[in-house]
Amino acid sequence: MDESNEVIELSSEDEKPKKIVKKKLKTLRKDKTQVSIKNFIVGNQNNYFKTHKSSSLPAQNENISLSQMLEVQIKEEDRILTESQLSPKEGVQLNCISNSFQNNVDTKRMFEELMSKIYTHHDIEKQKINMEKDSLVAVLSEDEVEENSNQENQETETDKKSVKQKKKKKKAICPKYKIVEGSMFAVDAFRFGEITGVEHYFLTHFHSDHYIGLRKKFNHNIYLSEITAKLVACMIGVSVEYLKVVHVNIPFYIDDVRIIPLDANHCPGALLFLFQFPDGRNVLHTGDFRANDAMVDQLLYFKCYHLDLVYLDTTYLHTKKRMPPQEESIQYVLDHVQKYLETNIGEKFLILVGAYLIGKEKVWMSIAKKFNFKVYLEKERLKGFKEICTCSIEHYQFFKNHITLDENDADIRVVSMLQITYPNLRDFLRENQDSYNTILGIVASGWEKPGYSSGRISLLHCQYSEHSSYDELENFILKTKPKNVISTVPVRMNTEITAEIPKNWLTHESSKSKKKQHKLVPIKKS
Repeated sequence: MDESNEVIELSSEDEKPKKIVKKKLKTLRKDKTQVSIKNFIVGNQNNYFKTHKSSSLPAQNENISLSQMLEVQIKEEDRILTESQLSPKEGVQLNCISNSFQNNVDTKRMFEELMSKIYTHHDIEKQKINMEKDSLVAVLSEDEVEENSNQENQETETDKKSVKQKKKKKKAICPKYKIVEGSMFAVDAFRFGEITGVEHYFLTHFHSDHYIGLRKKFNHNIYLSEITAKLVACMIGVSVEYLKVVHVNIPFYIDDVRIIPLDANHCPGALLFLFQFPDGRNVLHTGDFRANDAMVDQLLYFKCYHLDLVYLDTTYLHTKKRMPPQEESIQYVLDHVQKYLETNIGEKFLILVGAYLIGKEKVWMSIAKKFNFKVYLEKERLKGFKEICTCSIEHYQFFKNHITLDENDADIRVVSMLQITYPNLRDFLRENQDSYNTILGIVASGWEKPGYSSGRISLLHCQYSEHSSYDELENFILKTKPKNVISTVPVRMNTEITAEIPKNWLTHESSKSKKKQHKLVPIKKS
């Protein structure tokens, strides 16, 4: 943490030293975009802590031990630990606020010990710490005064060496399926630094597992849709100089390779890329997609009568994951919202819909259009949606008719998927009982089992996805008849290993024991 030295000035009247109050930043969090979200720790027995994330709604709990949180031990010594010495283990994100601890003596003592090693000021009620993936940083109150400038938190030479050693991480190797075979093209491959032999980068859509590693300083050409380009420039800050916008169904050429972007039927701006090489090879990269027959027709329109290779999104490559069409899933949601409203006539209600930052728009937009509701979006979601509106008339019209900037005026709030659980909804209703008598939470995901529970707190689960079901994947492959198919979805977090494609797909035979497509249970009309 950089801190300037305390400044002493002489007053012209009494010539006595006058201490200047040094203000500190209100927040040093990297994630300044979600300042409304507070993560805190509550004490538990056996030196375990329960993480609990909340904005207006808390997230799900997860037990983590102190030793898992930190890679250092709390020592009984006076030396103040530096940020570099308090690095969390990889993948652990944790924030805490001191006054959220329960009155557990051992837990409180351990926490105060930890706080005293991070801060020179011991006003625990004002102190907060925030743990991120690569550092533990302080979140200080705006008017905190540095009382003892001699106890500044500076790294020793040993600390600096250990920081340098930590920074020397092994460079991640780019998996083969990220590079289009026989080309200098890489698709959704930004976490591997500069890739040898790659000159042109493609981004299929704006989901973090695809743009991961993309930073503001990236200085290579990226081919992407207009919506994705707007989001990358706005949310990440990549220079527009390197964002090469391409359009659905309009071919373009790179080094004599004809490239055709196709609609991926996924989130706004998502694309498939069809690469047609001079030697006659046709290679399709699906990114993430929800397959349909229109895609097959588009391939035929561009005279792609055969596919040599398909890089396939296999998110639901499991025979049990058979889902209804999107239209049927959305109708299921609308029917249950209608039922909820009829049951709660005259009540002050709120509908909370779980969604990603970008994605699931079809669900909450359909509800708002059907019932002429107003929708409130959190700051970052609103920022992204505005960028989409600059490229889409449909989204722009929706913004004008249904988006409100006043959360108290909203019938629908779009929140994180993880926030839609019964305990969270119960807590939210308790905290907002003056504003609402009843709430409905909606979770729409391919992993959900359809179901509806009603009451003052109603919860609707719908099987809705923007990825292809097993049946849709099989149908797409059987109709396009590629010579080879490579999965692009890693297995067990290992980027090198992806799902195995069913052998019958490559011989263009349908499943022997093909089950009927799952259908949602309709509501009985009274």
